[in-house]
Amino acid sequence: MDDVVRDRTVARRVTYSVLAVLVLAAITQVEIWPITAYRLFSVVRTGTQTTLELVATDDAGVDHHVRVDTSNPVLVTTGRQYAALADKPVATQRRMVTAWLEASDLDPTTIDHVRLVRATRAMDPDTYRWHETGTELVVEVDL
Repeated sequence: MDDVVRDRTVARRVTYSVLAVLVLAAITQVEIWPITAYRLFSVVRTGTQTTLELVATDDAGVDHHVRVDTSNPVLVTTGRQYAALADKPVATQRRMVTAWLEASDLDPTTIDHVRLVRATRAMDPDTYRWHETGTELVVEVDL
């Protein structure tokens, strides 16, 4: 009988410990595999948005927006690295930008420079259309 009581006590301690770790991870928003904060969305959905966009300017002065869309798996998986671009050394910035240009079918040899722009936009509550409310240059990479 003592073995049964001891087994139940150990099982309860393990169960309560696991639940406590999961609740703590959710509260502190920790993402340490296999512990997760159970985020269901990567961004908060509101009437305003802030995004990072790559804008490539070719030798003729024409701007080309490097779009992150679901049809290009390279850009989908690496587009989240835009925010880290400004903190990288210049040589690394050029390599990253060149890879993104090639993945978006833009010839890097025809591009003069690429700007990383933080854009804010808001949704019109009547028309449900987005309109840009401001832009800010984050970093410019000369090719």
